[in-house]
Amino acid sequence: YNFELWKSLEIPIPPLELQQQIVSILDADHAVIRANKELIAMYETRKKGIIFANTLYVPMLKIIECADIKGGKRLPAGKSFSDTETSYKYFQVADITNTKTMKFIEEDTYKELINYKLNNDDIIISIAGTIGKIYYFNMNENVILTENACKLIIKSKNLSSKYLFYILQSNLIQDKFKNSYKTTTIPKLSLSSISDT
Repeated sequence: YNFELWKSLEIPIPPLELQQQIVSILDADHAVIRANKELIAMYETRKKGIIFANTLYVPMLKIIECADIKGGKRLPAGKSFSDTETSYKYFQVADITNTKTMKFIEEDTYKELINYKLNNDDIIISIAGTIGKIYYFNMNENVILTENACKLIIKSKNLSSKYLFYILQSNLIQDKFKNSYKTTTIPKLSLSSISDT
């Protein structure tokens, strides 16, 4: 530890009464956060139980048998994200957790990458960096998929996209993804590994 840094660290010290008000508010907030974490944990356990109990004795199919797997595409050489808002977006792995971070692209770039457009009910899987993050795409927007993810397009009338979304998040499938990705500087999950799942 760098004790000299700690010795010189300055912290704000309001009057004691204000400190107590701050502590009271933050204690209440912390209690809500803790309760919500416990509630989330309870529902995550419930979700696992529902999946396990209802799929224990049902037929199994490889993903490739019920969905097409399509890769994404990087921006073409010489192209970059738009500095201004457009009607066209580019979906990156980071957008799985926050779609508001999607970057804009120009119309000509979008048209060049149109074969990698996302459609409603597509399931997105991250295949580079953070492996196996899953996103259910349900936006009526013009969005292109990054090369660091792939999309699953349901081809079976006996499979719900939303059901597949939840199953892909299950420990059973996530463990298979983790066991099959190639370890390099940046972990990568091959499309064939997904199709064999």
